Amino acid sequence: MFGMPTNIPNPEDYWLFGEKTFRIFLCLVTFTCIVKMTSIFFQAVGKPVQAVVSSMGRDVLCFIPLIIIFPLTIGGVESILYAALVADAIPLIIAAVLTLLFMGNIRANKEDKLPPLDEVKENAHNAK
Repeated sequence: MFGMPTNIPNPEDYWLFGEKTFRIFLCLVTFTCIVKMTSIFFQAVGKPVQAVVSSMGRDVLCFIPLIIIFPLTIGGVESILYAALVADAIPLIIAAVLTLLFMGNIRANKEDKLPPLDEVKENAHNAK
């Protein structure tokens, strides 16, 4: 394998734990890009509260409380790794809900501003 560190009692266990750590910790980290993109989107459209919730969702709202709670309830070092996994999933769900609510509000406001279909047909007929 790679050059094994000599000061670790069981270097093979070290590499197995490292492999497991990468698999668990990085499982949903790709979705972090979607959460960050959502935060930037809300900032661009002038929704600072949604931007802050999306931006700080993983690290502050989820990860810190979960790395405190999981070891107390589940126990062990691996529980911190699973806390990272859950901390990636929850903000993804929050970002999706915030985005769907925002898009729903846009549709509702757009429909309120559109004239009734009968009026549009009448205007089109009068224009001929």
